[in-house]
Amino acid sequence: MSEIKKKSSKKINAEKPNRKAIIKMKKILNGKKKVDELEGLDDVIYSQDEENDKQQQDESDEEGQKDQSNGENLQQADEDSHALEHSEFNDDNEGAAWEDDDDKKVEIDLTQAARLRKLRKTEDEKVVDGAEYQRRLKSFYNDRLKHTNFYGWAYDDKGNKRQLEESEEDQMFENNPNKILDDMLKVQYSVYAEDSKPDSILADIIDIERIGQTPVKTKHEAVVQSIDFHPNSQIFFTSSLDKLVKIYTIRENRPAFRDNVKLLKQLYLEGMPVLSAGFIPSKNEILACGMKKHLLSYNLLNDKIEKISSHLFTQRFDQKIEHFALSPNEAYIALFSEAGYIMILNAKTKQFLFEFKMNEPCTSVAFSHDSKYLFSAGKNGKIYQWDMSKRCIFDVNQDQGTQTTNKIRVSQNGDYIATSSPSGIVNIYSYNKTTQTMAKSTTKEILNLTTSVDTLCFNQQSELLLTASKWKKNAIRLVHLPSFNVYQNWPNFKTQLKFITAASFSPNGKYMAVGNDAGVTYLYNFKHYS
Repeated sequence: MSEIKKKSSKKINAEKPNRKAIIKMKKILNGKKKVDELEGLDDVIYSQDEENDKQQQDESDEEGQKDQSNGENLQQADEDSHALEHSEFNDDNEGAAWEDDDDKKVEIDLTQAARLRKLRKTEDEKVVDGAEYQRRLKSFYNDRLKHTNFYGWAYDDKGNKRQLEESEEDQMFENNPNKILDDMLKVQYSVYAEDSKPDSILADIIDIERIGQTPVKTKHEAVVQSIDFHPNSQIFFTSSLDKLVKIYTIRENRPAFRDNVKLLKQLYLEGMPVLSAGFIPSKNEILACGMKKHLLSYNLLNDKIEKISSHLFTQRFDQKIEHFALSPNEAYIALFSEAGYIMILNAKTKQFLFEFKMNEPCTSVAFSHDSKYLFSAGKNGKIYQWDMSKRCIFDVNQDQGTQTTNKIRVSQNGDYIATSSPSGIVNIYSYNKTTQTMAKSTTKEILNLTTSVDTLCFNQQSELLLTASKWKKNAIRLVHLPSFNVYQNWPNFKTQLKFITAASFSPNGKYMAVGNDAGVTYLYNFKHYS
């Protein structure tokens, strides 16, 4: 439009006479007649200027009308395109732009392939035509996207609200993790009420899913030595030889896989590479021992560390206290040394009470389910049973098929006692609650591992037994109780845990944490307990 105006203005200027030349002519000519003629010529020039201005005004009016009509056309085009765009995404208003008539003639057998069976509406349904097959595929994948954490927020306002709440929660974790930890520690409860316990877990196939891992930025710089869960099952900690104890919280079903495990706090234990640690739930404490001749107790509420180093029990240790065991009723703490001494401390006051003496180096200890007895294993393959009330020996048994016992564990219901050996054999013994004695012969031998078994633990429901070895990659097995069946579907070729050094079950049985030599802890979920 601007170019048109420039052209028209140039045309008009070209037609106008030269005014300077006319004025010069007036000065030269002195005659009246000629002046009058020039004045008449001037009137002609002025009249011609008025006609040219009028013509220019008419042309500009025409151009304005054209612009207005073009604007109306553009607005109409925008409305049409918006309507077209809306109709393309609205299946209810209009159908597809093109349909193949042959689709209705095609027949698809939904029972022919496993991936098609999920499209059936009833079990008896078998064959559908091509058009119906397309509709079911579209509906299936749309539903899948709506229920995923990554895409679900785009489908409804609830997803947006949930995403906002999660971002606010993340901000709260970053700003004040100590308050979050204090609130969680106040929740201590048993997992299931007596009338709401789930049925027994399946013996043939284990439904297990990996839901998270400790973030790479917060992983240990050394081997994970121990893992333990808080009674509320939402908090667990890991300890390592890097002198750190890291406390994490579980936040399941986050949009990002890495956000399911969040670091709350980490403790630096100066001069103490940690070999073993555990919760004391009633006091909200973490007890740790390691490469020193003393214990460290950390109070989670007061944020204070207490050193426990009474000469009454430290004199039995040469250089370090490697492991300890806490009784189920939280009344006793048992420490043991390679010299065969077992020191019993009061779990509340940390005061020394009494000691037991084995005839061989002690390798592991475990309390009975009712805390009345203490079982200890030695390097000569013997299992000692100690009476806690009488403070004396109660029974001695020989661990079958091995000369050295690595670990000994007792199930939470008191029905089983498990021992492991350097050869990879795991023996399971029955425990008689009436006579308070273990069976002389094994009830079951687990022979699935071929290297030394260093990790052994029962879950709280006494339905699963975990066995693992740190001397071979992915050397871990889950055993079902009471069928003693070893699950074959896990671990599989996709399970990459590296060299396993620690493992633990949550009190509600829902989670399992597995630590490795790289300082990473993986978190798994059992669908049965969910």
